Amino acid sequence: EREVRHNFKHQLAVIKRFQETGNSAELKEYCDKLEINLTGIAEIPYTGNAAADGVLYHYACEAKAAQISFHVCCKLGGMSIADTDLCCLIGNALDNAVTACKGYDGERYISVAAQREKELLMLTIDNSFDGILLQKEGKILSRKRVEEEGIGIRSMEQICEKYGGISRFQADGNRFEVSFMLPLFSGIAIS
Repeated sequence: EREVRHNFKHQLAVIKRFQETGNSAELKEYCDKLEINLTGIAEIPYTGNAAADGVLYHYACEAKAAQISFHVCCKLGGMSIADTDLCCLIGNALDNAVTACKGYDGERYISVAAQREKELLMLTIDNSFDGILLQKEGKILSRKRVEEEGIGIRSMEQICEKYGGISRFQADGNRFEVSFMLPLFSGIAIS
């Protein structure tokens, strides 16, 4: 974001020059090209956790490129959860969400939200998908490997267990929801 702001002064200089010379055709063409370049940039999320922001920004860019609506409403700073584990939770959930949305012809969206309640973090990732959920013995199966549980889901479950938290994966029609309930500080047990 700082880089974009820094470079914007150069863009303004060019625009002012076109205006001073009265060259409206080239000014319009330049502004059109500038607009195309700027639409490729996804909004940079700010959650209070720089590592999580990086993961969210990466998937925001992927979603934008695939024409998937992407919304983030989270505050993730000040927790005892290791950044590596938090990023693994968010990254795996968003990787699955982007893949699922790409295979869906309807309204494609991903929403990431977090809420703090007492000493708990409730983190939810919702996305649209084709409504087909492959399961076996209560486990969600991967679409990439035949008859195998998804590696990302297993990883997310293990991270939640490590912190004494809870993970939930559920589908309702064309909506898939991943949710995590995690203690904000170590030593807090979820009953």
